[in-house]
Amino acid sequence: MTAPAGAPEGEVDLHHQLRRLLAGEKRLHRRQRATEAQLRRIRALNDFALSAPQSYSHAEILFQAIELLWAHFPVQVMLAYAVPSDGSAPTAWMRSDEELEQVPVPAGVHTSYPIELLNSCQLFAAPDAASPMAPLLDWLDAIAEPVERDLAAHARYRRMDVVLPLGAADEDSPRAVIAFRSATIGYHDAPVAEADRPFLDLLCRHGAGAMEMAALRTALEDRIGQRTRELSTANEQLEASLRMQQHSQEQLIQAGKLAAMGTLVAGLSHELNNPIGIILGYVQSLLKRTAEAAPQRQALVAIERQAQRCGQLVRNLLDFARQDPGSRTAIQPVTLLEKVIELSAGQARRRDLKLELAPGGRDLPPVVVNMQELESALLNLVTNSIDATPEGGRITLSAARATGGDAEGIDGGEAALLCVQDTGTGIPPEVLSRVFDPFFTTKPPGQGTGLGLALSRQIVEAHGGLVRVETSVGRGTAMQVYLPLRAQAARGAA
Repeated sequence: MTAPAGAPEGEVDLHHQLRRLLAGEKRLHRRQRATEAQLRRIRALNDFALSAPQSYSHAEILFQAIELLWAHFPVQVMLAYAVPSDGSAPTAWMRSDEELEQVPVPAGVHTSYPIELLNSCQLFAAPDAASPMAPLLDWLDAIAEPVERDLAAHARYRRMDVVLPLGAADEDSPRAVIAFRSATIGYHDAPVAEADRPFLDLLCRHGAGAMEMAALRTALEDRIGQRTRELSTANEQLEASLRMQQHSQEQLIQAGKLAAMGTLVAGLSHELNNPIGIILGYVQSLLKRTAEAAPQRQALVAIERQAQRCGQLVRNLLDFARQDPGSRTAIQPVTLLEKVIELSAGQARRRDLKLELAPGGRDLPPVVVNMQELESALLNLVTNSIDATPEGGRITLSAARATGGDAEGIDGGEAALLCVQDTGTGIPPEVLSRVFDPFFTTKPPGQGTGLGLALSRQIVEAHGGLVRVETSVGRGTAMQVYLPLRAQAARGAA
């Protein structure tokens, strides 16, 4: 605003005062705008300083820094890349509008720089071919050229290239780098300048600290995961050791029981057999001379029955305590099962007793066993199934080959699986752990000695095999007998 020519001197002074007042207001307005912009930047930087350390990802921290710079500085084009800790190729992104675009990193771009360049942001008003960051600036220039081609021809075009390395001071390789070109053509707007360096340096430090925390957090979680896996493996090994120890203790207890049984039977069997034989002899002699209608005959029959039961009990004890494996011969598993079915068919009565073979069951290699002992063991299992299965039920004998985990614990890793499966009442869980204990029985008094299953397991284990039980209350039980094929056959052949 200028005073008209020939205006009075007072009016000229007034015009000068108005001009100074307007200029002051413009300066005040510019300062107010700059202050408001600076406050917005500070608030954004505070938000970044709070949120970035919560992230686990370097890329996520990098994206937050990109958004902050794009929102609060005049940026034409921006590049950013993260340097993986494993030495693999860095991942880079470009932004020239609202969207980030992933781009390859040129081979000439360095990912390590002198330490002094990693402690603060770097500003380049013009290309600097001597800078270690020159390849990065050339890459930025090549990407910015098509974006700012029209701007660069403007008379008021001004620019500044900025490199923000987000790394620690004791490293020569930043975890991430942001490079952007700030350019303006307006009267009032200005590109990034030295006055912005403190803000950008603070952004670098916050970003570097957040990435350091993310790296430490990731490393800590990896270490925790590794230790958790190691502890899990150690726990599994400990549980396996405890199971083995428990199994060994059970075997020792069983061996102690057998040893005590053998000592007891060896000392008493002869003494018991003699009086039992005498009792039976006298009773049977008296029965021959006693008429059918005589009142004392019923008592004599009861004495004979109980004496025979005592004799059978002594024989079971002798069988249970006997350690001599006896002679062994090779026999097909199917032949053994067919013999057992033949011997127990009469006892099964109104129950369906049959043989079912899996594919290849009839072609199993022979097992080397003591025929009488194995028949006795299998007959005991079949007898228990018959007792547990109501009339109309089914008892199935089967033979198959077992390998791998199914034959675990069998010498040679291959076994013949002979199974006696019924549709009976099943075994309650509270009883299952005791079914192989000598003298343990759930049958009514006078109907079982509790030696059948114990004797069967002893016979099978004496042949290098094992017995497993699968049962379900109300649905039936499967007694599985595993007998070694290869190892046992080799010993039999020798």
